[in-house]
Amino acid sequence: MNSQNKIRLKRDSIKAIIFDFDGTLVDSMSAMEDMLVNMLVDRGKTPNEDLIHEIKPRGFRGGAAYLKEVYQIEEDEQEIFDYMTNFMYQIYQKIELKEAAFDFIESLIEKGIRIALASANQKKFVEAGLKATGIYDKFEYIITTEEINTDKNSAKIFEYLSEKMKLKPEEIIVFEDSALANKKAGEAGFMTVGVVEKIMTGDEKRDLLDSSDYLIADFSEIELV
Repeated sequence: MNSQNKIRLKRDSIKAIIFDFDGTLVDSMSAMEDMLVNMLVDRGKTPNEDLIHEIKPRGFRGGAAYLKEVYQIEEDEQEIFDYMTNFMYQIYQKIELKEAAFDFIESLIEKGIRIALASANQKKFVEAGLKATGIYDKFEYIITTEEINTDKNSAKIFEYLSEKMKLKPEEIIVFEDSALANKKAGEAGFMTVGVVEKIMTGDEKRDLLDSSDYLIADFSEIELV
């Protein structure tokens, strides 16, 4: 595990990068956390401190089921899902990339590194965000967990993309803000880079560092040479 200021990775054996979307390429997690907290407080519920990290790997559909089960919200799962997605869709239409993310992606393309995206979010939100940030056309594959009936609690989506790209896991780097997702990807043979979110606690940062080969706060801290 490495958290030095500038990480330089030799690109000889690296042929592709798989990026997560929320919390990795874009700063959407703060808005999502505020939405979830306000929704629960408005309904007389007390949110858990790790609420956002329980919801994110499940996606909106799984997140709605989680909220219904854990917090016993009066609305049914579909109504919870609709509330969440209607709010967040507006956010994604004006979302911005994290610092230096655009330049890093451009540098990968210039070096002939293939890039793909693996998200637990809804496809229409991911596509809206990618178009808003001007990077939609730069990805070879854009896959969501819902499309292949999985979540980020396993390495299935990373393995799926590895097979689609006809590459071995060890030829791919996964960039994730989820400690669990990076842990599973690492166990499956992928190199992993943890991307710190603004809303992370100290313990969450340590968990991400422990589960990743490298840790960055933004994309100016890493390059392939």
